[in-house]
Amino acid sequence: MTAPTPLETEQARLEALRRFEILDTPPERAFEEIVKLAARLCRVPIAYIAFLDEARQWIKAKIGIELQSSPRRESFCHHTIQSPGLTFVPDALADDRFRESPLVRAGPQIRFYAGAPLVTAEGCAVGTLCVADSQPRDLSHEEQDSLRSLAGIVVRELELREAATSRRRIAEAYRKIYHAVQHSPAIVMVTDLTGIIEHVNPKFTEVTGYPSGEVLGRPATGLGEQSPDDARRMWEVLSRGGTWSGEFLNRRKDGVAYWEAASISTLHDESGRATHYIKIAEDVTVRREAQEALRMMNAQLERTVRERTLTLLQVSRNREDILNSAGEGIFGLDVDGRVTFANPAAARMFGCEIADLVGQVSHPFFHHSRPDGSPYPQEDCPIYAAFRHGSTQRVDADVFWRRDGSSFPVEYVSTPIRDEEGGVAGAVVTFLDITERRRLEDQFRQSQKMEAIGRLAGGVAHDFNNLLTAIGGYTDLALRRVEPGQPIRRDLEEIRRAGERAAGLTRQLLAFSRRQMLQPKVIDLNELLANLEKMLRRLIGEDIDLAIAFAPNLGAVKADSGQIEQVVMNLAVNARDAMPRGGRITIETANVSLDAAYALRRVVVKPGPYVMAAVTDTGTGMDAETQSHLFEPFFTTKPQGRGTGLGLSTVYGIVKQSGGYIWAYSEPGKGSTFKVYLPRVNEEVQTDALPPPAAVPSSGSETVLLAEDEPGVRGLVVEILRSQGYSVIAAPDGAEALALLRTHAGRIDLLLTDTVMPVMGGIELAARALREKPGLRVLYMSGYTDNEVFRSGIFPHGSAFLQKPFTPEGLLKKVREVVEQT
Repeated sequence: MTAPTPLETEQARLEALRRFEILDTPPERAFEEIVKLAARLCRVPIAYIAFLDEARQWIKAKIGIELQSSPRRESFCHHTIQSPGLTFVPDALADDRFRESPLVRAGPQIRFYAGAPLVTAEGCAVGTLCVADSQPRDLSHEEQDSLRSLAGIVVRELELREAATSRRRIAEAYRKIYHAVQHSPAIVMVTDLTGIIEHVNPKFTEVTGYPSGEVLGRPATGLGEQSPDDARRMWEVLSRGGTWSGEFLNRRKDGVAYWEAASISTLHDESGRATHYIKIAEDVTVRREAQEALRMMNAQLERTVRERTLTLLQVSRNREDILNSAGEGIFGLDVDGRVTFANPAAARMFGCEIADLVGQVSHPFFHHSRPDGSPYPQEDCPIYAAFRHGSTQRVDADVFWRRDGSSFPVEYVSTPIRDEEGGVAGAVVTFLDITERRRLEDQFRQSQKMEAIGRLAGGVAHDFNNLLTAIGGYTDLALRRVEPGQPIRRDLEEIRRAGERAAGLTRQLLAFSRRQMLQPKVIDLNELLANLEKMLRRLIGEDIDLAIAFAPNLGAVKADSGQIEQVVMNLAVNARDAMPRGGRITIETANVSLDAAYALRRVVVKPGPYVMAAVTDTGTGMDAETQSHLFEPFFTTKPQGRGTGLGLSTVYGIVKQSGGYIWAYSEPGKGSTFKVYLPRVNEEVQTDALPPPAAVPSSGSETVLLAEDEPGVRGLVVEILRSQGYSVIAAPDGAEALALLRTHAGRIDLLLTDTVMPVMGGIELAARALREKPGLRVLYMSGYTDNEVFRSGIFPHGSAFLQKPFTPEGLLKKVREVVEQT
């Protein structure tokens, strides 16, 4: 890395100074005491603490001098902050740097000066601690040491001051979050799967009148007035794992009825098991009353002039109260489409005042374009259809346009208003801004899509691994029988190489689908990145600068170190490819805490402590459409032949299988940042100290019980083992293998079983076999592991595993290792 330029150093210094927020602040006792002590220890009449910004020297504390500030270039301290140590001027009139300074010729008439720079932890000199005299003099070594020590105390005082400010800000942020949760406008209720209430928020008590202590432990159904049919339909939806939404009449504690619009969903634990139901609801009485009041208002227009006048006065007051208190946007239209009235919520969403909205022709004002920006013909407008056709129009997905030209997604209902003859006099429209709902729905759909693609990729990899095991194994057996130099040997070698490439693709698919086997241990991410640094520099090339910023006291994570290295390498390669003309890659680590507020923005996140690793480049960046497909397998933006599209999907699978999350942040032309979050663990970091493996013979005379449902693989394994002297008993599934184990007269030394088979899988087979024959050696093999025991990537205790596809040599070596285990 190149050394920072003076401009960069000065910029860093000014940033550090601004961070302390020390300029133009009231006097502080601690700094004044330090100044007095400096003057006393150095036996001088003048002492002060100064901080220097771009243009001036600012005096924070002083004794013996009236100066408040002065131009930076004229000050002694300007030179002090550019020196690594103490700046000492015995006689300013004899020093060319200061002879003509106004501080020497006039004002305090300083002749003697000594200053120690105030250097922060990151090496930035933000100011000085100075002593001075109007007479030339010297400063002893003891006095110089005292001045340096006091300068260090000033820096520590600054750091303590900064830490206290940070603590106050953090406390204020948490206070605001707590305040927001406690004053949420939505009713929140959580029940167990039988409907027993476990939690309600303050809004529940406010709306219903029930204190939390009176409802906790009670059935939720006892608080509402749903009909038996509605309740049955609701439980049918919830039992299928769906989300129920609807409106129903409820009663407060005092017996007063109100309308509640609710959405009830199922909560799941980490394993996907349903544990609770959550209801998010709101009191929609105002909205219903608003619609009813508007209907009544139009009916009353049929009465006599006097009755109409008296009624309109009362309705007007009621309508204003209702409209002003409604959270939904509400406005009325006449038959020409002009806005006749609007409530504050509607005006706020449109970005204007009510007076600016009333009288506008609605369609060209806020409904002129479709969601894609194309023109919206007025004759197709559903809002106008309400008074043109006399029927209520409900639209779940549309956009309205604000006055500033921006749009927001909405759902709305346009209801016709009829006059006393039954003719349509206009329409009333109620609408909701569904921006936040759309964002959460998009996140949920993306999560479901990635999960579905993962299951498909894992299933494909499993089937291909079985095929590749047979292809590669039989090819290796054929090569043993063909002498070198025969033409067919070259064809067989090409088949084997093609199989090896295909096996590499299936390994990447297994990584994406989170079905690969991991060897997790507690690791230090800083240490892992430090060990990778040399390799990364060779990988990205000389035209790209690599910067690594390690967070101090970084927490540990539990993951497969080899897989995490692959994550970093893949992200670095992608960053390199995004900078064809060179640039900068920055890798940084940090301890972070993802709280509940963050989890609300990212629906898949589990709040808690994490370790973050970020890879940032200064490359071409990506648009939103590219980012929406970023982690899908075989999706790539690189030219044909430059990539398989499996790099980022492999990264995604590794991170998710390690219990973490990965997000991408990018804009075209502004580079990209990938942030990986891994759960932080409070455990000691593990180190590798494994001895080199000893040579293992491939032949044997033991008896092997083989359980494999794929005929090609089963035949291959039998042929390989028998060719090396083993006795093999083969079965197509776990149930038949268990029967053979019970009826076989001789000794069985090893159970070699696939993990996923019909009738009975390998995990259950091994468990039953070990109960009947304790001490039996077990070797699992699979193309992927979808069994619950293996889903975490950790083998059952004491067992061994062989990943498909494997070579004959790999099979024989693993069998020998397991058979000879002590």
